Amino acid sequence: MLKAEFHERLVREAFGGPISDEDALMLLTLLHLSEIRFEKGTLIDEPDVQGLEGITLRHASACVAGLWPATDADRSNRMYWQERWQRQVAYGLLSQQQRYALELLAEKLQGHSLRPKIAFGDIDVLG
Repeated sequence: MLKAEFHERLVREAFGGPISDEDALMLLTLLHLSEIRFEKGTLIDEPDVQGLEGITLRHASACVAGLWPATDADRSNRMYWQERWQRQVAYGLLSQQQRYALELLAEKLQGHSLRPKIAFGDIDVLG
């Protein structure tokens, strides 16, 4: 897999289609703020790389938008997710429920055949 397509393919292959809006926002958070580790050789164009840092908000929003068909004009548009994330999540503290959602989404991504490891331990959570 190429580095440029890693996150989009991981999300598309792990989830396959639309997910709940809350899960989509948490997935966007995970992609944006977390490191994803994997084995050497995973990236064809950078075979020695063993992980990627969190991606830009724009890129994470595009990954999430890719889960919806083009017929859903709002949710298939990266700006929809970017603006919702900025209004509803941004860099505030997450609730315990949101943290639990992050853990479930990370498990789903880690179930992918590439066996990526998601590191999001430093994301702040409300008590």
